[in-house]
Amino acid sequence: MKTLVPFLFTGLALSIATPSFAQDYEACAPTRDEAFQDLSAQMRVTIKNEVESEASEQTWGWISLATQDNSVKQSVSSNIDIIGATVDKKDDETCVYLTATNMVKNAKKHIADVIASGKKLRLAKSFKRRKQHANNIIKQVRTAGSLVMIAEYNDKLNNSEFKKYDQAVNRAQDLMQKGAIRFSGDKANRIVFAGEALTFGKSLTIAPGEYSYQAKFKNACNQSDTVTIKKGAENVIKLEKLALPKISFTSPDVKSNAVRLTFNGQRLGISETVSMSKDQLDNNCEGKFSWQAEVGSQQDSGSVNLSAGDEEVVTLNFLSTATIKKIKSLAASWRTGNVIEATGSLWTPSHNNHPDTDKEIGDNFTNIQLAYLTLRGALAHGPTLDYSTFNDAESYHLGYQVRFQMTEVGAEGTPFNIFQLPIIPFIYGQASVGYMGYTNEDGDYQRTEQYEWKNYLMSSFGAGMSLILSKDFSLVTKGQKNFGLDDGGVFYLGASVRF
Repeated sequence: MKTLVPFLFTGLALSIATPSFAQDYEACAPTRDEAFQDLSAQMRVTIKNEVESEASEQTWGWISLATQDNSVKQSVSSNIDIIGATVDKKDDETCVYLTATNMVKNAKKHIADVIASGKKLRLAKSFKRRKQHANNIIKQVRTAGSLVMIAEYNDKLNNSEFKKYDQAVNRAQDLMQKGAIRFSGDKANRIVFAGEALTFGKSLTIAPGEYSYQAKFKNACNQSDTVTIKKGAENVIKLEKLALPKISFTSPDVKSNAVRLTFNGQRLGISETVSMSKDQLDNNCEGKFSWQAEVGSQQDSGSVNLSAGDEEVVTLNFLSTATIKKIKSLAASWRTGNVIEATGSLWTPSHNNHPDTDKEIGDNFTNIQLAYLTLRGALAHGPTLDYSTFNDAESYHLGYQVRFQMTEVGAEGTPFNIFQLPIIPFIYGQASVGYMGYTNEDGDYQRTEQYEWKNYLMSSFGAGMSLILSKDFSLVTKGQKNFGLDDGGVFYLGASVRF
């Protein structure tokens, strides 16, 4: 059988002549179900034939009612209660008879069913329920929409029923093309979605696309973001009421009134809690703030990133008066007395090449330096002994070192410190005389031959620091660059004993 394309009215007036529907319907088949299916298809075909010459095809938007004949029979028979049909046996077949009057009753029932479903759709609160009702309406229209043609030409029916029918179908097809948005969680004072106010908890049906929203809370962080709405799906945004970020400062080792603190350009007291205002934060309730603090000559500064719900506590590690006194006393002890310093290193310095073979003299040095220094305030001086050994070579240097050390810093004389231990940086110069020899290829030990004074003189310059652990002991690190007999560079680690 050829494909049948029924058409539906959408409430738009059609200027067509009113056809006659005085015809009765009859269908016979081997079984009762098949008879009802054939009768349903026959009604559909009859309607199509009676009006096709007087009106163009009509549809409800995207709802397609075109279908093959066998699917028409199946869908109609399984979804329409054919009212007033008479069933009888004839020539070993089951026959079903339906008058034109009862056919109109079927159409009226279909219209009433769709209107009832439309009311449920209109009153449903959740998107899930609305979608279920919309699907039900579409299913009803696809299986029995052609029956509306009969009712449309029946002057005994009220036109308002057709309008309600159209509204239900249009609402269903509109909803199925859209998605939805709903806000849950903590109730916001105001929600703005796509530039319009939205009630908290209400499901809003909206066309697919990307939208922005902002949930505003009183005395708490606003929440804003973008969301993508997809057709047929509901986005549920869970709101969380987060407190505005707070910050406070503490300085456990000094008195609060001794600290001068500035936060974000404003004076602030120690242990005073500050809650950020919304105009100090961005749309994500985040902000970066700077602070400066000082106690006497001690200074500290920094910045802090704050976000929603933060309760930041910044600890200022200022030294107490007792600690400063202890550090000063410890450092001052290294301004007088005598020191024996022993340091060493493994290094690979650069040396002049042999004048005859042009090969580098030595590598993989092991270096040891001993110094006996007399402390006189910021100065330290005394003799030194350097010894280096390397592949088939060794050198000895006897010299004198003059060192300048910083045991006091700033107006209050507090030295550099770490872990409440003083650090004494220093620089020095050193002059040495020495000897460098090596074993040649013949196994003979001989002195290096360099240009004039370079064969026995060496000058050195260096810088380093001492970590004072007690009045009598410190750890030392320093770097030294040599010129002359040995022109290498050395990095030392060691210790000093004061007496």
